[in-house]
Amino acid sequence: MEKSSRIVFIGMVGVFAVIVTLSIFFLSGFERTVINGWALFFVLLSELSLFGGLAVLGNIKSRFSRTAAITGITAVLFLYLMVSVASCFFAELFHGDLNAFLTFEFTAIAAAAAVIALILVFFHHFNLAHRKATGSGEIIQLCEDRIYNLLAGKKNPTFEKPLVSLYEKIRYSDKIGSSSVDGKIVTQISRLEQYLHNEGKTEEVNEIINEIIALMEQRKMEISMLKRGL
Repeated sequence: MEKSSRIVFIGMVGVFAVIVTLSIFFLSGFERTVINGWALFFVLLSELSLFGGLAVLGNIKSRFSRTAAITGITAVLFLYLMVSVASCFFAELFHGDLNAFLTFEFTAIAAAAAVIALILVFFHHFNLAHRKATGSGEIIQLCEDRIYNLLAGKKNPTFEKPLVSLYEKIRYSDKIGSSSVDGKIVTQISRLEQYLHNEGKTEEVNEIINEIIALMEQRKMEISMLKRGL
């Protein structure tokens, strides 16, 4: 369903829900008391919050946690709607104490808002961590591609064997996660490309390759420790 059609559909369902609520209130014999009037207001407010929230949540851009965030927030808004409806039907339990009733309603609103805020904060940090891990993985993948380009077409036959070893080290590494040496790996690969392009000395090229392999080993150790929570 397209975004505009989805919003229109949610709006129509919301309007229908409001009409049903007003019909029930005015046609089913509810007493016209101040508390019942406020109860009707909070029910309508909860309905607007639910359907308005559904329309807004459709604009969440992160695909990684979009479904989970929408489900969590929708559940909170629906629960708040149920609380508001229950308070409307059992308003007499407050024995005409308007202050107590309003305190209850505003407490319910504050609780729902706090839970929604926690959900948003949680998924915000979750998405940041995911993007960070994905970004690091893309960096290492780019490093792999750069080494592959050095091997392609046998451009550097003299260093083919150490380059193959380096390529396999990067190719079969864990690309998810970030380490303190990712930047150094990129820098050393740039040096390697430059030395090979300028036909650098064998000792210097081998030294750079060994340095990159050592950095990959350090990265492997750091990623392993991160996964174990150390």
